[in-house]
Amino acid sequence: MSFLQSKFAPVSAHSSNTPKVWSYSTNDALPVVSLNGYFNKKIYQLNVKDIILTDIGGVLYFLKVTSVTDNVVVTVGKLHQVDSSGNIINSRVSMFTILPGTYDTEIINAGEWYKVSGAFEGYEPINFSISEDGIAIYTGIKEVLSVTGVSDIQTDKASTIEFGLFLNGELIPGATTPHTFSAPSKTENISITGLIELVLNDEVDVYCKSSVPITLTVNTLRVTFWGN
Repeated sequence: MSFLQSKFAPVSAHSSNTPKVWSYSTNDALPVVSLNGYFNKKIYQLNVKDIILTDIGGVLYFLKVTSVTDNVVVTVGKLHQVDSSGNIINSRVSMFTILPGTYDTEIINAGEWYKVSGAFEGYEPINFSISEDGIAIYTGIKEVLSVTGVSDIQTDKASTIEFGLFLNGELIPGATTPHTFSAPSKTENISITGLIELVLNDEVDVYCKSSVPITLTVNTLRVTFWGN
């Protein structure tokens, strides 16, 4: 296979003077994705030091852009927390995804929040556990984390959809994003981003609402927490 533009999207808003974070999903093997030039269709959007969060068959990789002169060149690695001497302490990225496959959420009443169907699973989550109901539960000390969410969704009728990140059953202020579907059965990418303060045993989950009653189909959904 080759690079699929429909599976590539920005994770969050950013300053023009800071590295950008992108999301990409593929079934191509890692040696293929990491070849020089694989991301060349995005050469005019990518910059050196950008990070591409890449889901390859359910495994998350972090690709760092190292050159965009002639080809897009990336290196493969993980993000880590380091001490003042540059020694790696531990990974500070926890990523969760709703698996497996596709889930439908029935939104019966317009304007009401509904829990997105499906259960979280973690990729080596740091300071998180997963409850029997598939909810992400924080197990660390009090901390402020950056959080991003990316999903591919479709609806059965034209509508405006809003995703929201909930903490202990309450909407996190600012952690929402609206998206208008001008036609049914059209797959779109939708994302959320923000800061969240967590303490021991806090529960994090994803909800959605619609301007009209619909069936919302979630093809993929990923939530990533970033530590300092």
